[in-house]
Amino acid sequence: MRLLLQEIKKIWNPVIVIIIMAFGLIYYVLFSGFYIQYYVNGSDDQAVFDLTAEWSQKYGNTLEYNEYEEIAQQLEDEKLQFADQLKDIPLAVENSITTYEEFRAFENDYYDRTSDGKVEPDTERTKWTIINNSNFFRIQGIEQTIQYYKLKSEGDLSDFFNGDHTDAEAERLIELNQSAVKFGYIPPGILDSTTGLTISFMIWVIISVIILLSPTIVRDRLNRMQNLQFSSFIGRSILLAQIKASLVSAAILTVLNCLIYGVLLISKGALVLKDFYLYSYSYVPWFDWTYGTYLLVLASMALIIGVMTGGFTVFLSRYSRNYIGMLIKSVLLLGVLIFTFSMLPIVTRPFFMFNPMSLRIRVKGIEFILLGALALCSVLVIGIALVRQRHKELS
Repeated sequence: MRLLLQEIKKIWNPVIVIIIMAFGLIYYVLFSGFYIQYYVNGSDDQAVFDLTAEWSQKYGNTLEYNEYEEIAQQLEDEKLQFADQLKDIPLAVENSITTYEEFRAFENDYYDRTSDGKVEPDTERTKWTIINNSNFFRIQGIEQTIQYYKLKSEGDLSDFFNGDHTDAEAERLIELNQSAVKFGYIPPGILDSTTGLTISFMIWVIISVIILLSPTIVRDRLNRMQNLQFSSFIGRSILLAQIKASLVSAAILTVLNCLIYGVLLISKGALVLKDFYLYSYSYVPWFDWTYGTYLLVLASMALIIGVMTGGFTVFLSRYSRNYIGMLIKSVLLLGVLIFTFSMLPIVTRPFFMFNPMSLRIRVKGIEFILLGALALCSVLVIGIALVRQRHKELS
């Protein structure tokens, strides 16, 4: 245990920690921060998010028919409120717009007139002045919810998704069609942000672990410690301690990353949606998980990816003669893992979901299969290094 703690202390070199913090901040600003900052993206999505939060307190995570009727009545109330707000907007009064229906007619007429590329700045200004000073986006969000509810209650998901299904997808759509899950109403924009953040986060987990562990064993070679270590059976066991320390350090770093990103998500109101099912028209989940469960699964997946990356990194560090050689190998490892865990969700849609209206690689549980295969490879290469270390002749 004492040796293990010593190796962990060596790994967490203050210089390396500062480098990780600096790179982490730069990476967040350039990539991940966008999905946090725009977790709710724009006034229209904010209105939908606010409605979802309100309804979750009254209706739970799915809508029933009597609740749908209440929402339909809420739509009428919001339209009356919109009409009252128009009275306080001079541009609306000037254009004789007194109701929501009249505004939509005004808007549609404007689009018809400008369909050939003409510009009407005054009309455009009137339109956005009314939108920005009214509850227009709330009305739009309610209308969309009602529209989707009618489609889900009156139609069949297999008919709606009339694309090229695999057998497994067709079975899943039938299963969802008979389940209350399809009456969930999580905002699709939230799933868009979560998908982008997940891909970005997984990449950072890989990068941060590689930065932390790359010097682990190379450092001993450069300090001419390996010949001394190899000169006795006990000395050769240092590699096992280094591997254990590396895997523990990779796990600690990944947990810290998960906590930081988790706090940022919570600060954006993610807990409001923790009990909502994942289903929406563009996101069809393979499993009946809630949003909260989904985030926990992704965090567990990140932890496995981090530890697995640690295994590959320490193996490459063992067979690198200097920092330059390790840097080259690290870049190659980074490329392989980033391709695997960033391109996969782009090809399959988000992790653990599919998109029935597109031609993509779609296998239920492929994330688990791929993760398990790479984790097994990581264990195998570590085992090979340990066996070779035990039987290596002193050079």
